[in-house]
Amino acid sequence: MKQKTAVLMSGGVDSSVAALLLRDRGYNVFGLTILQYEHDPSDSQVEKAQSVAHLLGLEHHTLALSQFFREAVIEPFLEAYRAGRTPNPCFRCNPRLKFGKCFEIARQMGAECIATGHYARILSTDRGLRLGRAMDPWKDQSYFLAGVPGGMLENILFPNGELTKERVRQIAREHSLPGADTEESQEICFTPGGDVHAFLEGQLEENEGDIVDGSGAVLGCHRGIVHYTVGQRKGLGLAGGPYYVRALDAARNQVLVGRYEELLARRVYAVEANFFAPLVQGTGGQAKIRSRHTAAPCTVIHATGETFAVEFTQPQWGVAPGQALVLYHGDIILAGGVIDRWDPA
Repeated sequence: MKQKTAVLMSGGVDSSVAALLLRDRGYNVFGLTILQYEHDPSDSQVEKAQSVAHLLGLEHHTLALSQFFREAVIEPFLEAYRAGRTPNPCFRCNPRLKFGKCFEIARQMGAECIATGHYARILSTDRGLRLGRAMDPWKDQSYFLAGVPGGMLENILFPNGELTKERVRQIAREHSLPGADTEESQEICFTPGGDVHAFLEGQLEENEGDIVDGSGAVLGCHRGIVHYTVGQRKGLGLAGGPYYVRALDAARNQVLVGRYEELLARRVYAVEANFFAPLVQGTGGQAKIRSRHTAAPCTVIHATGETFAVEFTQPQWGVAPGQALVLYHGDIILAGGVIDRWDPA
């Protein structure tokens, strides 16, 4: 019997197959499902996870972590929007909740490892374990995991990392697991229906303000900076365009707009950095500025403490402070951090 392992089970096909694979590989598996809200609207998910655990013959536990989730994920998400940023909540949730608090509880239950249905890999290199891309490039989720401390990798398992999504669905069908053909959701888990703005409207104060160009000239009026993000073109209501949102100035309550070329960035700076390997000036790699961005060639120009910065070989468009900057070397992640600012090309 291999290590006792906790699998975070959502009731979905990915985590269900992850639990099945580990069970069949001889791990001593039990399931954990997170209750993220005091009156959790996802009770059906808990029931699904419990049902899958029963089907697989696994012990199952529910973790009531609504207060922790609020403090560790939702409040920073709201604060980022108040500051005129566009946050990536998964980048914060993974190290703090899933591989932080949940693993802490799992250890208390005797677990040596924690596993999820994420599509990513933990690769062995001559410098130790590294977080890497999944085999399926269309499902790779390593970008969202770049904040997980490197020291934890020896205790993390990603069974789906070597598989394609279709193969995972096929395994689920073969074992009569639920959700094998359920359409995937790309929504933020705490924004019902995927409507981020509707969620923010109930949480944040909204004040109208000016839309201005690079010279400071007022071009129009906005309905609250929380409704805008860098790169946005639609919904500005400006004549003489096209204009794109270039930045959000929370202190002045202004939406700054510009022409397409004004959103091209050469250098990008990150804070809250998580390093998987030592970085020095001149290190080459490829960096992503958002989850669906194709990693672009770049060079490290700064790396110290909890910050790093890269210079792209070719300017990249639409860098949004609050999103994650993730630096790769091939399939391996070197570092991840939260975008703080960028320099125009």
